[in-house]
Formats: sequence, C-alpha cells, structure tokens
Amino acid sequence: QHAVYGGIDTGFMMSLEDSTTWDGAAIVHVLQTADILPTQSVWDTTLLRYLQLAVVRETGASAVISVGHAPNGGTTFTTQATLDVVGGTDRWRRVTQALNLTAWSHKLQLSLTTTDKGRAPQLLGMGLAYRVVREEVS
Repeated sequence: QHAVYGGIDTGFMMSLEDSTTWDGAAIVHVLQTADILPTQSVWDTTLLRYLQLAVVRETGASAVISVGHAPNGGTTFTTQATLDVVGGTDRWRRVTQALNLTAWSHKLQLSLTTTDKGRAPQLLGMGLAYRVVREEVS
C-alpha cells in the first residue's frame, strides 16, 4: 500500500488523503479570488448585489461556507455571509446570497472548516450580480 506525505510549516511530515483532520485539528479549505473588476473597466465603481454558488451537495452534519470580501486591493477580508451547502435532495445545490458591497475592485474568499469531510465541497461555478454606481472621470 502506498501513502502520500506532505511537509507542513512546523517541519513535520503529514500523511495526506488519509483522514478528515490534520492530526486531530479541523481542516480549513480556502478559495481566494484575484481582484475582480466586474465591468472590466478601471473607471467604474460597482455595487455587488448577489453572489451565487453552485456546488455538489454535501451530506453529513454540516458544511457552511463563509464568504469574505476585501475591497479595492485590500488583503483583510470581512465576513459577509455564511452559506449552507448541505440542504436539499438534489445532487447539486445552488445557494444565493444578497450582498451590498460597493468598491472599485472586489476580492472574495470562500472558506469552510470541517472535521467530518474527506474533501472540500466541489465548487461547480460562481456568479456575481452587480450594477455600476458611478463612472469615475478625473
């Protein structure tokens, strides 16, 4: 039998793909986008209205994705919402969250901490609804 190992920042080797925890500690799954310019124009300030995620539905006790936002090239994320990806009976789950985030650029972070899942939820797609609140002309 073969095993896959990886090194962590403390200098220890960990067996991968072998458990639902890291040596007893919860596993944190994180996806972070680059800065998003919704209109692809550097002149526009936009209001993010909705975020929609399509995921493979999870089973088990809980799977909640926290959504963070860092505006205008920032690196500090403020939690905006938590989305349940367990509910329903279909194979895929689509969750929509209303937002009210005005910025020139938007960076999003999706994170989930789990001890009962062998893998992170499978993200099928992500969509944003927005509107232009002003066009900057200097």
